[in-house]
Amino acid sequence: MDIYVSKGGAQAGPYPEDEVRKMISLGQYSPSDLGWHAGLPGWQPLVNILPRLPAPTMPLPPGVSPEFNPTGKATTGFVLGLIGMIAWIIPLFGLPITIIGLVMALKGLKSTSRGLAIAGVTLSIIGLVLTVINASIGAYMGATGQNPFVNKMMHQ
Repeated sequence: MDIYVSKGGAQAGPYPEDEVRKMISLGQYSPSDLGWHAGLPGWQPLVNILPRLPAPTMPLPPGVSPEFNPTGKATTGFVLGLIGMIAWIIPLFGLPITIIGLVMALKGLKSTSRGLAIAGVTLSIIGLVLTVINASIGAYMGATGQNPFVNKMMHQ
């Protein structure tokens, strides 16, 4: 079967089916480019005309590898986990930072940066535990009158 191909409004061909497949594999044409052959009512994407063609995908920007993680959830989870290791000292800041870090790292487990995401989960859990312990100690000391800051405020 001879196929005509249309790309960007320019028509070419006819080409034998195997030649069109070769041009697609070389990147000259895409499975989403239009094609026509005798017997078709109109132009259709090549992926519909040629069986077993890969489905069209959005091309990556130049210089970006397929392993690129555009969302950066694993990296964000790791960075927030690191920050949470410091922020636990002030539970008001440590709690949201470590929770967001944990959520982002868990979402990043599905990415290609799985190792970074695991480190983010670990750091976020440690920061979260430290934050809860610190907040609990502070609440206990405040409730029992052992917190010097609270005592000073109450006796002024």
